Amino acid sequence: MSYVARLSRQGRRLAAERAAGGRRSLPAAAAFGAIALCGAGLIVADAVAGFGERRDPPMALAAAGGDASALAQVAQARVDSRGGPESLAEAERLANASLRAQALNPAAFRVLGEVADARGDKARAVALFRAAARLTRRDTITGASLLADDLQRGDVVAAVRQADVILRYAPEVSNEVFPPLAQMARDAKGQPTLAQQLATRPAWRPGFLTFLAGGEDPNVALDLMGRLADLGAPATDAEISPLLNRMVDHHQYLQAFLAWQQLSPGAATRLRGNVRDGDFDGQAGAPPFGWNLQNSSGASAEILQGPTAGAAGSALKVSYDGVSIATPARQLMILGPGVYHLAVKAYVSAPRAATHLGWTVRCAEDNRPLASTPDLALDPGWNTLGADFAVPAGCEGQWLSLTAIPGEHSDDVEVWYDALEVRRTALAPA
Repeated sequence: MSYVARLSRQGRRLAAERAAGGRRSLPAAAAFGAIALCGAGLIVADAVAGFGERRDPPMALAAAGGDASALAQVAQARVDSRGGPESLAEAERLANASLRAQALNPAAFRVLGEVADARGDKARAVALFRAAARLTRRDTITGASLLADDLQRGDVVAAVRQADVILRYAPEVSNEVFPPLAQMARDAKGQPTLAQQLATRPAWRPGFLTFLAGGEDPNVALDLMGRLADLGAPATDAEISPLLNRMVDHHQYLQAFLAWQQLSPGAATRLRGNVRDGDFDGQAGAPPFGWNLQNSSGASAEILQGPTAGAAGSALKVSYDGVSIATPARQLMILGPGVYHLAVKAYVSAPRAATHLGWTVRCAEDNRPLASTPDLALDPGWNTLGADFAVPAGCEGQWLSLTAIPGEHSDDVEVWYDALEVRRTALAPA
């Protein structure tokens, strides 16, 4: 089943709940616009021609009670039944009766369009669908049919505009609309037009960029985000992260880092000894290369103003219950082979025998441990912790994490961290 067919099927499920929006009275200008559109290749009189010459199905009319909306729903049911020429003829008669009760009924125009399409009269079908679309934008079935026509004609401008209409009024059908948009993103002709629409920041943009990032070629999403930056509407950290995480999941660490540098040039320069935002100013950029702070029932992490006047600006505040498994903070580093020293300052307000927390470095490829700061007793105030480690060849990415060291008993801990850095001390592992 094609995406258009799936979209239309979902549209039928939405038709009943969207009917109220479709039955609203139109401003005079909109009504005249709809009639003018019909006049371009199809007049309203032609759509309802032959009322007096055909007998409407008595039982269907009785069941609908002459209500325009009810008649259109029964007509739609006849189309959906796929019962052959007789069902199409009955649907047409019911739709005409609906138009007789309400001349500008979008559901009736849509049914007539589906009947014409089923009979192979594509031009008439499109004209009827466009008439319905001018009367309401809430009809997903009509939108799907017009989107299919725009794509078939290769009209990328109209297709992007129609997809935007569908997604604004029916975001729940995004999984059916995103595939043709993704195809446009891969096309040299379609991508600029799509980027122009995305630059307006429609509500569906983050979801689409996430969908595109999950495709076969992440460079498509990268190219599109580059265009958005050129148009003055750069991708946000939340929109960039799915692309970077997808590349990292496929062990494309260096490619992900280069993409991050391209999309977040300002954040990429905020290094403190190979650590992005080691001073915890809150400007690290998108994870995984920026800080990913995770809160759970047993641990929380947030960047706040430092705890003492002696602290340089903000710092990382971590609260931990002493027993839960948690990773309150982490970021991905790209370190070449060599020997390094990790250093960090830790603050506690009262003496502590242990914090049950430690900064660790592990190879991203296989989670191999490389370094861990010791869980030492700390004096009140700022303490300096450190660890030396070596990065071997073949370890292309490294996770720098604040990792919980659970104890046997609950022990509420509050620690502040600042001045975190990882500096190379030798070119080759010892």
